[in-house]
Amino acid sequence: MPTLTVKQGSKVIKEVVINKPSFSIGRLPENDLELPDNLASRRHTEILKQGTAYTLYDLGSANGTFLNKKKVKSEPLKDGDEIQIGNTIILFKEQSSFNVPVPPKPPPPPKQAKSSFDSDVVKHIGELSLDYRLNVKDIIASGQSIAQAAQATGEKSKESTRFFILYHLGRAVATADTLDEVLEIGMSSVFDVISADRGTIMILDKATGKLIPKLTKRRLSDKEKQDKADGKQIKEPEVYISSTITNKVITDKVSLITSDAAHDPRFQSGLSIAQFNIRSALCVPLWEKEDVFGVIYVDNLMKTHAFTNDDLELLTAIANQVAIRMKQDELNNKLRKEALLRGNLERYHSPDVVEMIIKHSGGKENPLDVRERVVTILFTDIQNFTTLSEKITPIQLAEMLNKFFETVTKIIFEFKGSVNKFIGDAVLATFNAPIDLENHQLNAVKASVKIIQAIQESQKNDPPEAPKYNVRLGVNTGTVVAGNVGAKTRIEYAVLGDVVNIASRLNQYADSNEVAVGESTYECVKNDFQFACVGGVKLKGKAKEVQVYKISITPEDVLTCEPPK
Repeated sequence: MPTLTVKQGSKVIKEVVINKPSFSIGRLPENDLELPDNLASRRHTEILKQGTAYTLYDLGSANGTFLNKKKVKSEPLKDGDEIQIGNTIILFKEQSSFNVPVPPKPPPPPKQAKSSFDSDVVKHIGELSLDYRLNVKDIIASGQSIAQAAQATGEKSKESTRFFILYHLGRAVATADTLDEVLEIGMSSVFDVISADRGTIMILDKATGKLIPKLTKRRLSDKEKQDKADGKQIKEPEVYISSTITNKVITDKVSLITSDAAHDPRFQSGLSIAQFNIRSALCVPLWEKEDVFGVIYVDNLMKTHAFTNDDLELLTAIANQVAIRMKQDELNNKLRKEALLRGNLERYHSPDVVEMIIKHSGGKENPLDVRERVVTILFTDIQNFTTLSEKITPIQLAEMLNKFFETVTKIIFEFKGSVNKFIGDAVLATFNAPIDLENHQLNAVKASVKIIQAIQESQKNDPPEAPKYNVRLGVNTGTVVAGNVGAKTRIEYAVLGDVVNIASRLNQYADSNEVAVGESTYECVKNDFQFACVGGVKLKGKAKEVQVYKISITPEDVLTCEPPK
């Protein structure tokens, strides 16, 4: 029987007998001759006995099989031939140069109790096949198809090649930086294993219901491939897609195959099918659960019956993988937008108001849209701020304002109000916008009283050198325009109207630690607090007098102002 002598460098590793009609050589231990060579494919080559002769066959290896230093696909073997696989030399001898001794049977091992782990296989990660660590983006960039890469690793069958493609597409879905990369890999995979002339991935615009082409690919002719290899510019013709087929897939949420589109009764009304001479077509939805994101469409302009049910199943699997990534991107974008929205809202609205805004922000009526609302405005500032700021350092001034704003904001949030803006030393707050709030007039007045009490209390514990100050507040109720206003580059939630102007001027009629309220607010809360009537006052810019009522708060006052539940 013939023998193979395996050498690496000048060292003979082993000598084996070819004792079967089909003798395989490769990197996997399942081969008849296992080669510890990283340049060998998993099933690299095979020696077949044909009558009394032996022939060497390369199995589509990545690095090729060499016979007497010449790369071969298949070649008869003769005595003394030198086969090279990677860094390994194998000498073929027609007759065995040694006698194979029959080893004595070893004594049977002592019987041991069976373990539930006897059948377990444990492999270190370094022992796993390199095929699982291939970078599919590098494969495509090199101009090699994914199917070729699969065969280079020894994957010859259609089933194993398709598994290889879906495995690497799944990796791309999880690790690709962009959706465009996933689409490119997905379409390249389609053309690797499906006999398509043209293909496109179309994304569904949910606002208009129209399919928008995202990626289009066509199979190049041999001349175009050569021109491309020579660096010549290839003119890309416009690819027209059958809307009759794609609309049916989107509407009915089905995967579709037509073997002869021109005579398929389902598409007799399709003008594009006849106009563009479409013979065979496959179209599947990009779907994830109930969400349809678009379609993958491929066709063949020359052949009828160009596609099989296996092709349809594979295309459906590829589309589903791509749709999973699209769903992930959609959810990630939603989370990013929600995080950005939440971060902006939390600066101006209480946490529960933020939750209500986010809950309703995806609906037809966004709470932040501009609309008329009846609201209560609270305006507060520091009395004699200009004079005070001249007496202290800028650092002290900043520390004082920060503490003041922190105290005011916390209390406004407690009473379900929203901070619209800080203006110098003043705070403008709104109750009953953007979310409806029951008893918003009472909440605004209670918040005003508690602000005065909180500032008085905090100043008791301040060090002697800390500046002392008093506040005054104006509260007014009426109709305003409220909502997001601004430019494309900067937008903010604002309240606009005369009610706001009156609130800002009312606090000028409040003395130290007093709350001045307008008549509309007073009528709603007059039974809850002890008011003093100031009477009609003439506000700047107003023709009519405005009735003003005041609440004076001293450190000795104990007024219960519990926030709403």
